[in-house]
Amino acid sequence: MKKLILAIAASACAMSAHAANPEPIDLKVQIAGEVPTQDVFDVTHRGDWDGANVKLTVPDGWGGKETSTVAEVQWDVKSTYGPVHIKLRSPLQEKTPSTDARGVLLHDNGDDFIEVDANVTKPTGGWSSWGFVNRDKGFLALSAESAARGDWVGVRLSLAAPHGIPPSGTYTGTMTAIFETGVES
Repeated sequence: MKKLILAIAASACAMSAHAANPEPIDLKVQIAGEVPTQDVFDVTHRGDWDGANVKLTVPDGWGGKETSTVAEVQWDVKSTYGPVHIKLRSPLQEKTPSTDARGVLLHDNGDDFIEVDANVTKPTGGWSSWGFVNRDKGFLALSAESAARGDWVGVRLSLAAPHGIPPSGTYTGTMTAIFETGVES
């Protein structure tokens, strides 16, 4: 029995001696993380316009001269790549003798046409005319700062008939808005 008590006492001394002088323990922890990309380029239609066709209604008594705005379309635009430029294209531009290369609505008879002029919002406020919009790089619609925050871009459409009052009937055509980002201004 004395041996058992002596063994227990010796074990207790050994444990307390070991606990009083611990060895350092090295723990190596690796941390890995992934930051999602912040690159965003998003263009969506805005307001009451659903992104589909736009019907232009010619005002009563129109004499073929340029009208005031007959329709307006808007987009919400966001880009973290840089400034946003816009170009407006009408596939019928090459088929008509339009001097300003404006948009074109063609009469059902295929011979008569109405020009569509478009003004685009400026990043500094106000509106810019079609001729400025369709330069090689397009028109600066949003600065890099505005594009990064997200802002809206609008296009106001008006009508003109370069050869006087056009015949009555239905005129149709398409216009494409091309948004580009990351283009140096």
